[in-house]
Amino acid sequence: MKSKTSISFYCFLASIVVFILANIMGKIYYETGFSLGTGNDWLGYSILASVFVLSLVGLVYGFKGEKSSLKYISIVGNSLALLTIGLLSIALIVYDFVPQ
Repeated sequence: MKSKTSISFYCFLASIVVFILANIMGKIYYETGFSLGTGNDWLGYSILASVFVLSLVGLVYGFKGEKSSLKYISIVGNSLALLTIGLLSIALIVYDFVPQ
C-alpha cells in the first residue's frame, strides 16, 4: 500500500492535470471565448468538482502522512491548489446555478 504522503502528492498532481484538461475541454467547446469546461453540462461540472475534491483529499492525507520533506511539499501544494483552482472551480459551478 502506498504511504499517505505519496497519495497526497499524487492527488496534488492529479488536481493540476484535471484542471488543465478542463481548460482544454472548455477551449474546444467555446472556441471564441473562455470556458473552464462548464459548457459541457454535468460532465464539465463533475470534472471541476473533482479538482476541489482531489485537493481536499490530498490535504487530508498530507496532514496524516509520515514526516518527510514530501509531506510539507504536498501540504503546501494541496493548500495552494485548494485555495486557488479548487475554490475557482466551485465558484464557477455556483455562479452558473445562481440566477442572474
